[in-house]
Amino acid sequence: MKLPDLSKLKPAPKASSRARPQVKVPAPVEDIYRDMRDRRLLLPVLALVIAIIAVPVALSASREEPPEPAAFVIPAGGEEVAPAVLADSQLGVRDYRDRLEELKSKNPFKQRFLPTAAEIVEATELTETPTAPSSEPVNAPAPAPAPSSDPPPASGSKSSSPTPTTQDEPERERVTVVLAPRIDVMAGPAGATREMNNQEFGDLIPSKKQAPVAMFIGVSENLKSAHFAISDGVTDTKGDGACRPKPSDCEFLKLGLGKRRSFFYEPNATRYVIKIKAIREVVIERRKSTVK
Repeated sequence: MKLPDLSKLKPAPKASSRARPQVKVPAPVEDIYRDMRDRRLLLPVLALVIAIIAVPVALSASREEPPEPAAFVIPAGGEEVAPAVLADSQLGVRDYRDRLEELKSKNPFKQRFLPTAAEIVEATELTETPTAPSSEPVNAPAPAPAPSSDPPPASGSKSSSPTPTTQDEPERERVTVVLAPRIDVMAGPAGATREMNNQEFGDLIPSKKQAPVAMFIGVSENLKSAHFAISDGVTDTKGDGACRPKPSDCEFLKLGLGKRRSFFYEPNATRYVIKIKAIREVVIERRKSTVK
């Protein structure tokens, strides 16, 4: 009987009492660990991590509660003024919407070139107060005092002075006159201008339908110049007067008495001329009232 060769047999592995899971560390973490170990930085990093965790805990534990605010005590004799003081001490943050609304109400670029009808009447209102004729002659003597029916005062008694009587003043008539400016111009195509008299506020010169080059909007206080709003169709203007906001962008024109200015109107490719002949004020309404 042939026996087996025992030298070729391998011992069986020992079974571990507890099965340990194989945890594979990621390569980047392992590289960092080895690098920190070679540089001897493991202990400093560990201390830093412990400090990051411990410092906030220590600060939160040592924080003390703030003391309660002291109650306001009204001093003796100050009961009457205490409500006013407390009202002034209540401060707060202003709502941003209120500030924005206040800024919107103050618009420095709002145009005020065209006056309203009420402003025209108020600016041109003139009051005439004629003197009422007197009912008594100028050189008439003063009337003699009427005899008193009261008995004369007894001797030794004090006499009282008579109380002067006031007469009602006569009523007078007041006439309120409303004035409005008017201008006379020579306007039309260059070389073919015509007279246009009694131009009022808002009139278009020289023609309302064909060529509304300029609109009459007012006069100066001394009646020496007229003001016009220039049409958007005007692409070029030259001559007398002053343009606003600038000479190359003429939106508003101030043209003096006897002055002349030309305008190139793009819609019909024609040059027009406006010359001021006269500036005046006319009475458009009279209002009568009585005053004392």
